[in-house]
Amino acid sequence: MKYKVLKGTALFDRLLAIVGQIHKCNQAALDLALSQGAVGLATLGNNRGGGIDAFRFKEEPDMLLWKQMDKHRYRDLYSPRANKKNNELFSQIQALPRIGYPEYNAVIGYESQWIGITCHQSYGLTQDDEFFLISVFDESKYTPHPDMIEILGSEFNSLKEKSLEARKEPLLCPA
Repeated sequence: MKYKVLKGTALFDRLLAIVGQIHKCNQAALDLALSQGAVGLATLGNNRGGGIDAFRFKEEPDMLLWKQMDKHRYRDLYSPRANKKNNELFSQIQALPRIGYPEYNAVIGYESQWIGITCHQSYGLTQDDEFFLISVFDESKYTPHPDMIEILGSEFNSLKEKSLEARKEPLLCPA
C-alpha cells in the first residue's frame, strides 16, 4: 500500500517532527563515534534512530580497549571492551537518545506484525519538501490515518524518483 501525506496536514507536521528527532539522535551517536576516533558507526536496527552497536575504524584501534566484532565479515567494526577504562564510554552510549519502532510507528498508527515468517517492524518513509511518501507492505493489517492519500504504485515510484533526484541524499532513508 502506498500513500502520500501533503504539506499543511497535521500528520505531515508530526512526520516532520519525528524525522527531526531521528536526525538529532543519529547525529548524537555519530558525534560520539567521531569523538572516539571512529569514522562511523553501526547499529543492529533495534531502533529507528540513534544508538550505537559498533564503531567503524579505518585503522585498527587499541586492542586493549576495543574488540573486533567479526574479523571475517565486518573487519572495520569494533566494540569497546568491558573494562574500567571504558566505563565512561559505556555510560555515554547508554545515555544516547533513541527513537524506537513503537514511537516511530505510533505517528501513523502502524503496529509491527508478523506475516508468514517475516516481521514487518515498520513502514517506509520518503521525505520531500511538499509531501511524505509512505509505503506499507501490501498484506499488512493497517488502517491509514485520515491525512494519508492512497496512491498507485506507479505514482509512488514516480514521485519518489523525482524527490530523490532533487536531493543528493534523502533526509531519511526509506525503511
